[in-house]
Amino acid sequence: MGKFGLSGNQRDFDAQLYLCETAFRVLPLDTFVRLSKSLVFPLYAVFHLCVLLVLMQSVLQNWRPPMYSTEDPATRNDAQNPPLPLGSAHPLLLQRPQLAYHAISAAVFGCLAVSTMRFKYLWTPHMCVLAAAGVADFEAWKILLNKLHAGLSESKVHLCRHIVTAGILALLFAVALPSTLDELKILKEFHDPDTVQLMEWIKKETPVSAAFTGSMQLMAGVKLSTGRPITNHPHYEDRDLRNRTKQLYQIYGRRHPQEVHAILKAHGTSYIIIENSICYERGHNIGCRLRDLMDMTNHHIVEGGTTGSEDHPATHARFCHAIQSGAPEYRKYFTMVFQNKTFRTYKVS
Repeated sequence: MGKFGLSGNQRDFDAQLYLCETAFRVLPLDTFVRLSKSLVFPLYAVFHLCVLLVLMQSVLQNWRPPMYSTEDPATRNDAQNPPLPLGSAHPLLLQRPQLAYHAISAAVFGCLAVSTMRFKYLWTPHMCVLAAAGVADFEAWKILLNKLHAGLSESKVHLCRHIVTAGILALLFAVALPSTLDELKILKEFHDPDTVQLMEWIKKETPVSAAFTGSMQLMAGVKLSTGRPITNHPHYEDRDLRNRTKQLYQIYGRRHPQEVHAILKAHGTSYIIIENSICYERGHNIGCRLRDLMDMTNHHIVEGGTTGSEDHPATHARFCHAIQSGAPEYRKYFTMVFQNKTFRTYKVS
């Protein structure tokens, strides 16, 4: 609802935290280009459209009122003259409810994927299933050849579909093999020295019971790599955890250091980790940066963005930036204990 502007609060922190992510945006058009290069999308689109049309025709036939003979109704005996049978199911769907199920599911998942890119993982498997059925399904080939008045026997129909299937597989193999071989030549490895340095410092220099606060994605890494307690993590479905994360993210808002300190101590935080990539983020659009979301939550005027009816100028500097100044009002509550190009870690007094 929030994605299409139908919800009441368009500045809700939890909703915007999701909707601002790339995975929740509209499916990009280049997805169809990539799927077309592997012939998946064209085969899927043609076969899916045909199945939907046949399914609609069958449904309309089954919903049609029963047809009686032209005998005089006054003398007609329904027991002796039952209604004429409805139009029989199309051969493509006859005794094959699974095909109708996949067609309907693919249509639903396709709508979801086009509106929200993250649902692509639900649509793509159905797309592959229907594309494969369009290439190798015996009934589909039989109907197609009958429409062309080929009049082939079943063995020849089988031969035709096997030849076409083998040809398509050979074509895909020839197209995909060079790029696959090139990718196999590329040796990749994880290389993030700043994160490794941070994790090593945490393991060596902090108590085992020290609790850390930071971004959800970073806290997952801290927990996994160091085993230290964390105050928030990416399991965002829990309401209490969402409220806690919104409070702890005040380290990227424009709040007084005493207020931020009180929030952190209330949640048992020993150390905070500030990421420069979040504090000085330039990647997202204005209004989708984390600091912008915190400004909207606090009803502060967003830097360079739109202004809400309840927004007012912030009375304090942004915490993640101002804490670097080492001013007495910050040194009273926070002490820098670690720093590199990406992260700054402060001990909470």
